Order: sequence, then C-alpha cells, then structure tokens
Amino acid sequence: MEWQAQVSAQTKPAPKHSQKAGENAIRQIMITQKSLEGYKEKLQELERYLLHEKTDIISLEIQITECHSKIECFSGALKRQTAALGLNGHADLKKLSSNAYLQLRMNAYALKARIRDRLHQHKFELERLERSYRKTVNEQKLLDHTEASVKHREPGIQKLATSYNNLCIQMLALIHQGKAPQGSIFPLPISKDWLFKLDVDDDIWQDIGLNNDSNGLPPAWLADEKVHLGIKSLLELRHCEEENHFLKERKVLVEWFSEEWNQLQKAKQYAGKKFHYIGVHI
Repeated sequence: MEWQAQVSAQTKPAPKHSQKAGENAIRQIMITQKSLEGYKEKLQELERYLLHEKTDIISLEIQITECHSKIECFSGALKRQTAALGLNGHADLKKLSSNAYLQLRMNAYALKARIRDRLHQHKFELERLERSYRKTVNEQKLLDHTEASVKHREPGIQKLATSYNNLCIQMLALIHQGKAPQGSIFPLPISKDWLFKLDVDDDIWQDIGLNNDSNGLPPAWLADEKVHLGIKSLLELRHCEEENHFLKERKVLVEWFSEEWNQLQKAKQYAGKKFHYIGVHI
C-alpha cells in the first residue's frame, strides 16, 4: 500500500544509519574503478595522437595533463574507498563484481558521469569562444588552441555516448531475459541530437535505472497525483471510522450511566424517608 510506503519512507532512519551503506560503498568502488579505467584508456589514446604530424601539440598536452590529474584523483579515491571496507566488504565486492547486470549498470553510470564531465568542459570552451570577439595576438593563439580543443573533444564525447547507449541496450536485453534484479528499470539512452545543449531537462541529468533507491523512480505516493489524492481519501476514511468508534463508545457510556442512575433512584425509593438525598451533579 502506498500509504504504508510513504510512512516507511518518511520515518526511516537517517542516511548515516542506512543498512545499505555497505552495499552503496561497494558500488561506489565499482564506479570509481570503471572511471579510472576509462581515463587510463583515454590517456593511452591521447599519447597515440602525439605520433601524428598534424596534431595540435599544445591542445594534446593540456588534455594529457587533465587525464593525469583525473587518474591521480580516482586512484587516491579508490585506495581510500577500498581501505574503508572490512573483510565482509571485500567478499561482497568480489561477489557483486561477478553480476553481469550490475556490471553493466555500474559501467553505464560511470560513463554517464564522464560524459557530464566532458560536456561541462566542452561548454566552458564554447563560452570562451563566444566571448572572444575582441582579442590581441596572444589571445588569438589561445583562441585557436581552444577551438581546436573543442573540435577534438566532440568525437570523443559522441563515442562515449554511443558506448553508454550500447550498455543500455545490453541492460534491456538482460531485463527481457529475466537476468536482471526484480523491478529493474531500463535506463534512458542519450540523444545525440541534443547532446551538447546541456539544458536542465535533458536526459543526461536523469539517472533512472542507474541508482539504487526505488529503481531510480520517485515513489508513487510522491509523484502520482491520483495516489496522493487516494492517500488523503484513505486518511479521511480512517478519521471517520475513528469518529464512529468514539460515538459508539459514547453511546455505551450514556447507556451505562443511565442504568446506574436508575438503580440509584430505586435505591433512594427503597430507603424511604430516612434516606437523605443531597444531590448529584452531572
């Protein structure tokens, strides 16, 4: 029942006491591992570009430096996350790593995080181009490098989006085959037509089917207006039933008091004139 789900959701312990904290930590490690592997692959690809004669060396050096920084950052995070796991955590990590659907979901989540990061960089460079109408010679050189970097990034971002969409297709296949956890939701593919727009309502910001809580969807008691109205009607019905119960109790009390009063009057009559009635106040 959605009302019970709402009560459970709104009265559950604070996140720091969550029973799924260990599982979430393991999945975060898997995401970090995938992101680290992705940046290592990108670094190897950039180093291969250095062999081409018509390569923009300065632009490549900037991207290689960024990759080294990301690799160092993710390597440190992975060490900290792994060190925080106990013996049971390491065993669970090994077990979850063998789950095909979970692997796909973690890979897709990590890819989407990388796509967002690359899109942010791409948008920042585009904004720099749009602002540079008046420029000196040195600024023109920087602008040329920035423009080359923008053009160089776009195919890589599109390739990541293609890889992400392929993972979504594989996840859908596992769902149809019954090999995914019960209640799994198919994640939304990324539309390449609007990939570089970065609008607030784009699918790139939605993690439906990629995270744990409620399979990525808001609960019906929160998102469905009909369910919301149904819960209000249910509460009103329960209030009416409670009021009806109180009315029945009042009726029983009135009947009991009336009987007791009648018995008191009879006792008064039997006692005769020697019984002095002082009075009863109701």
